[in-house]
Amino acid sequence: SPIPDAIASIVIGVLLGIMAIGMIFVNSRLLMGMAADESKEEEILEFINDFPSVEKVINLRTQIVGPRQLIVSAEIEFHGGILLNRDQVESDAQRIKDGEEPLPILVDTIGRTVRVVGNELNRLELRLREKFPEIIAIHLVVN
Repeated sequence: SPIPDAIASIVIGVLLGIMAIGMIFVNSRLLMGMAADESKEEEILEFINDFPSVEKVINLRTQIVGPRQLIVSAEIEFHGGILLNRDQVESDAQRIKDGEEPLPILVDTIGRTVRVVGNELNRLELRLREKFPEIIAIHLVVN
């Protein structure tokens, strides 16, 4: 009799339809860049704010990209005084007072500053990855 086959086909079709609708809702949240839950964002924000050289976090965004996979984007401000090597600045100032050409000294100072900020960003990223292994990408912007 063809009736049991027809009923089974209809039931299977309905089940597949329900599963498809469920997957649409789950995957659409991921495709639209769903953020991590508030407690996870707060934990990340607190970790960055507690980092010694960070003065404040201006903006923090998270995005779930897969199971236990997270992207973090943050706009931060560093404490300038913490990153500053006062002895080196004093040495540079003394060299200028002693009559050396200021431009090369200032160019060296700027180059050192860029390297120090870059190294501090790398250190922060490393600590974030150690603390939160689910983070697969970090985008930090210094303000």
